[in-house]
Amino acid sequence: MTGKRSDTDAQDAFLEELNSADPSPLEDLLSLGEALPRPAPSAGLRARLLASARHEGRFAHHAAEVARLLDLSPEAAGTLLDSIAEQSRWGPGPAPGVGLYHVAGGPAVENAVTGFVRVDPGTTFPTHGHLGPETVLILQGACQDSLGTRLVAGDLGHMEPGSEHSFEVPADGMPLLFLAVIQEGIEMFGQKMGPRHPGA
Repeated sequence: MTGKRSDTDAQDAFLEELNSADPSPLEDLLSLGEALPRPAPSAGLRARLLASARHEGRFAHHAAEVARLLDLSPEAAGTLLDSIAEQSRWGPGPAPGVGLYHVAGGPAVENAVTGFVRVDPGTTFPTHGHLGPETVLILQGACQDSLGTRLVAGDLGHMEPGSEHSFEVPADGMPLLFLAVIQEGIEMFGQKMGPRHPGA
């Protein structure tokens, strides 16, 4: 037998030395780490983290209402709500900071413009008129319209035919996300947009 220590002996000696060491320097180091400021992640990093988060089922609690508004089965509504996270489904909206995701509903909404709308914080959705009744379901965020109505997640909003408004998303909040069912369509920038009008 030689006097050479095995790897196991060396590990045991190291652990024994670590356990018998004065813990105060380590505690001081941990306290220093906790005291250091923690910078917020950059906007790009935050967006990537949010995009990578699991989205399935995030809006599942709205499935029954989405099914009713779009005249779909609850299962189909749930699939649509999950697809909100797929960036490839979104297109540009009528103003910077606005995105649109058009979806198809059942027979009850065949004469309606139907889809999800996303509006960035600090963005104003332009003034537009309603050719028919509109119903919106707020899925996320909040907004305040030019008529004084404030809506938050879970709220249903209604506009009558011939009504006109704009709305704004608070700059210090999260992006607004909602489902819109607009019978007959809307008029914006002097152009009618709907199933019976070009440019929908």
